[in-house]
Amino acid sequence: MNKGQSLVEFALTLPIILMLGMGIVDLGFIIHAQVQVSGASYEGARVGSLFVGNVNDLTTQNDGARATAIRSAVSNALGLLDTTNPQNFDPSSDVQITYYPNSPSNSTRTGDEVLVTVRYRQPVWFSLLAGISNGRYAVSSSTRIRIQ
Repeated sequence: MNKGQSLVEFALTLPIILMLGMGIVDLGFIIHAQVQVSGASYEGARVGSLFVGNVNDLTTQNDGARATAIRSAVSNALGLLDTTNPQNFDPSSDVQITYYPNSPSNSTRTGDEVLVTVRYRQPVWFSLLAGISNGRYAVSSSTRIRIQ
């Protein structure tokens, strides 16, 4: 066996091993982001369900205050994910809040359900082969809880 043969084989297999390694690391970051986003949507829905509105206020006023509390809880629950870059996460557009059955008769919405959907775009290193646009992989999660 030639001494140079092992060097050539190593040079041929090294790019494949590096691509696999980078792909595995990116997959780990994506799974971590999915777990964080799932927990954040639950935390936002929980805060929204426990929000105590003012009976004397209009539904829109209570919904605005509830939405602020939900977005704050979601941002805090995202943990170590980068929430400072709006390309990754923007609370005003990446946190959707929906009410079911959307009955405007009760200004505090007690008995309705709140659905909180959170979206986060996880930056990835290895986006070329995966076909990911802008170097970010979108993860999202939704949680629906009855308002207390």
